[in-house]
Amino acid sequence: LLNKLSYLQGEQTERMDYTGKNKDEIPKRGETSFGNRLTVGSSSSTGSSNSLPSSTGSSASTVPGSREGRRILIVNAKDPTKNSRVLLNPKTSQSFEAILNDWGQVLKMKSVSGMLTPSNAQVRSLSQLRNDFADVDEFYLQEGATTNIVTNKNARMSLRPPKVNNKLVRSQSEPNIKEALTGDPITITVRGKQHILHASSKSKSFKVDSSVPKETLKLDWVYGYRGMDSTENLMVAPATGELIYYVAAVVVLYDKNKNHQRHYTEHTEDISALSLHPKKDVAASGQKQGRSRRNAAHIRIWSLSTLETLQVLGNGDIRIGIASLAFSNKNKGSLVAAVESGENHVMRVWQWESGEMAGKANTHRDLISGVKFHPQENNLVITYGRSHLCFWGKRRDGAFDRADAISPQNGSTKPQTITCIDFQKNGDIFTGDLDGKITTWALRDGGYVALKEIQAHDKSVTCIFTMPEGSLVSGSDTDRRITAWDPLADFAILAETRLPEIAGGVRSIVCQVPGKSEPGLFVGTTKNLILEGGLQSKFQPLVVGHAKQLWALAVHPSLPVFASAGFDRNILKWKNHKPEWRVQSKSDLREDVQSYSYPSKSVTHGNYQYTGGGTLAMASQNGNLYLYKAERGGWVFRRSMTLSGKLPLANFDWSTSGEFIRTQSQEHDIFYCIFKNSNYVEEPTIACCDRSYSKTLLAVGDVDGHLRLFRHPTISSKAGFRETKSYSSYVSQAKFTADDAFIITTGGTDAALMQWKLT
Repeated sequence: LLNKLSYLQGEQTERMDYTGKNKDEIPKRGETSFGNRLTVGSSSSTGSSNSLPSSTGSSASTVPGSREGRRILIVNAKDPTKNSRVLLNPKTSQSFEAILNDWGQVLKMKSVSGMLTPSNAQVRSLSQLRNDFADVDEFYLQEGATTNIVTNKNARMSLRPPKVNNKLVRSQSEPNIKEALTGDPITITVRGKQHILHASSKSKSFKVDSSVPKETLKLDWVYGYRGMDSTENLMVAPATGELIYYVAAVVVLYDKNKNHQRHYTEHTEDISALSLHPKKDVAASGQKQGRSRRNAAHIRIWSLSTLETLQVLGNGDIRIGIASLAFSNKNKGSLVAAVESGENHVMRVWQWESGEMAGKANTHRDLISGVKFHPQENNLVITYGRSHLCFWGKRRDGAFDRADAISPQNGSTKPQTITCIDFQKNGDIFTGDLDGKITTWALRDGGYVALKEIQAHDKSVTCIFTMPEGSLVSGSDTDRRITAWDPLADFAILAETRLPEIAGGVRSIVCQVPGKSEPGLFVGTTKNLILEGGLQSKFQPLVVGHAKQLWALAVHPSLPVFASAGFDRNILKWKNHKPEWRVQSKSDLREDVQSYSYPSKSVTHGNYQYTGGGTLAMASQNGNLYLYKAERGGWVFRRSMTLSGKLPLANFDWSTSGEFIRTQSQEHDIFYCIFKNSNYVEEPTIACCDRSYSKTLLAVGDVDGHLRLFRHPTISSKAGFRETKSYSSYVSQAKFTADDAFIITTGGTDAALMQWKLT
């Protein structure tokens, strides 16, 4: 424990927010962390302070925009006078339960059973703390018994072929329904609070069918692309020409000519790495670690043609997640290499067809950007990252010989962060770095040395690739430029273009026809778009999505259209898998846009109900419900009424008669409002859900990313359901379309919009 915590003396610091250059970005907090775990600055109101040596002996300093840490206030829920400010390290390898126990000891608590926000929302994981509650600075720790924490520190490595774990695949749930309720009240615990649910007084019979519904859920369409926080995630299948990319826990194979998608859905947590086999119709994808052993980090090898899983690697051995994946080029691509996201960034190499591990090595304690096999040498693996460009020669016994290209011995004194690499036909290497430079490396005297360096972009080079005829194409997420270079002519610029600001920066670039020097390119951007075009022509959007967290969804009650809104302040109307239109709120916080943004975020939820001249209702995170009257045929809306609520609102809808408004708080409480009298009528409920228009099915999404389908009505806590999981966190919305043929879901932190077909 002593080497995980470091206490600082001093007064409480004020909350700090720093805004980046991009106005659309949510402000990030930056702070320099101590060591590799956690730094805690004690500021207990009791006035006591302790001092223990840190792992590095440094002193804390807040660095705006560094994104290295975040300072929060933890409070003892039973005794608020006991509190402390701590620095959360986003790169920690500790489990969430271990961090809570460490913080509990800071507040002199015997044990910690949970963590709550001031609005009584429960924090369930470290990723949820970083993403869902990024704007919350104060948290309350509940004292109580905790479950045992199982770590992998003492796990032994096995070279035996791992078996496919069928438990990783989600399937329908068929619980025992013999104890179905018969009209008695039921008590449900939500976020530590008990809710008593009473049966409707108008119900004549409680004998309902609680079996598993006959309808099944099949993923029909995935909207958008994940370019906001991932790289090397856009590829083209050589055999079919399909675009391959991942969103949340789904790999999408999109045929733009037929406007058809196929989906690989065997992952149970967010996908973090993807690679295509150089010769075979095979792909490898790796996922992050979930909160349970069932959702462990692992790699899946699968067929592009049949979508069948061929092999599962690293299940139970890999910690945190997969940072990068790569197939070998020689020896028929028999090897696959992976670098994990854990503390030491362990690199493992497998014979993927047999599942046998061929070797492993600790690479680097700092950031690792990726891993590649040398195209001309099957046993030479290259890893790159922050101050790291390393060549690993694999021996027959599974050990690796290491050679560092970035070191004082090689004449490199300035730390470099390598972000991407590619290869020339002669085996030389191109690298792009965080400073916007492209460097050529060549083999000299048994080692790779830098031959030439150019300033290619203003800042970070996010991707580079070599065209078949030898030219080099690079892209940047800061200056948004795409440039073609001639390496044989002293890196003369052959062509260049710049993406518009609305498209975002460059994240990935691939040729439309693999292996051929065609002018057409596909470009993935930081605003979750995929563009198609060329350096001599304009780029047009091919795949469109939201760029930040996605929480709002409205489905039309009679037409096959729906609308979505997110933290990127974009509101899109969708029809036939395409956006019909898009609008963006650019206003500051003022009276006329209060319902759209509170505070400085975006629409929480919106829905239309026409009563006479027309009324628009907007729900806000401050608990208020705002009503607007439509004027000039629906082109102008003026606020006519404000209904003050008690708790932040997550969803709401109108009754079919337009007489009542039903709102759901973030505490999962239901409030009814009589529209004419504007009075709230309170009644508790269980979770966020939506009923089909036929009134026979119920769709439910939870905070762990599950979508469940029940029969309606459901009065049993053990009712049967169908289940699927394609998100790692909140299913923020789940709604039936007007014909009950589909369910539309949104993932809050994933910014993922999906469409499910009922079959």
